[in-house]
Amino acid sequence: MKKFIIVLFISILTIFTLEGCSKKEQDPYKNYRGMSSSTLFESGERALAKKNYVRAVKYLEALDALYPFGPYAEQGQLDIIYAYYMNGDFALASLAAERYMRLYPRGQHVDYAYYMRGMIGLHLGLTWLQRRVGISPDMRDVSSLQQCYGSFALLVEQYPGSPYAADALVRMIYIRNLLAQREVDIAEFYMERHAYVASANRASTVVQHFQGSPLVEPALVIMVESYRELGLTQMADESYRLLQANFPLSPELKSLSK
Repeated sequence: MKKFIIVLFISILTIFTLEGCSKKEQDPYKNYRGMSSSTLFESGERALAKKNYVRAVKYLEALDALYPFGPYAEQGQLDIIYAYYMNGDFALASLAAERYMRLYPRGQHVDYAYYMRGMIGLHLGLTWLQRRVGISPDMRDVSSLQQCYGSFALLVEQYPGSPYAADALVRMIYIRNLLAQREVDIAEFYMERHAYVASANRASTVVQHFQGSPLVEPALVIMVESYRELGLTQMADESYRLLQANFPLSPELKSLSK
């Protein structure tokens, strides 16, 4: 009986503790309810200017929650994309960009949302450790890179006069080279393991789909070597001629000519 009373007491105490915590957490914006929309917005922007992104996020989240249709709502949505991004909250930044594009599809700054979604995509899919030690993004899952490329491409196509269009084009080239590098890395992996059909196929993908990339040169070298190992002389010779025609100064030409 004594044991039952102790258990009952602990259970009741736990319930009251949880209820107390729940009440405290019911209103995360309690400290901001007395502030006007202009105060929250200006406080958020001041925090951004001082690079205090954690503080900026708190003010801008409160602005969005308390004044979702106020005069600062749209600019607040743009600011919070940047605040999340600079704070390293890339998933939240991506959601914020998507939300802005959904709420303001014809907004004056929708091009900025597309640009930021692309920038955010460069970080999504990388672990904290990869970002910390600077591991090349071509080693990760490519789906986020492809989405990132798509965001930049939409920006360039739909808003060619945007101040972000030129930088988006540069980043599109960078992403294409990352994707091509990944294919070359995989082709080399197969080459080292004497899987010549697989290495030739991967290298061929680069030649066919990433024309203009500097990675086409090593891809053609892999194709020549792979086809020769497979005894496919005609295909090896064709690949060599392509290498010779497009990269006449390639240092690999001499060794491959033997």
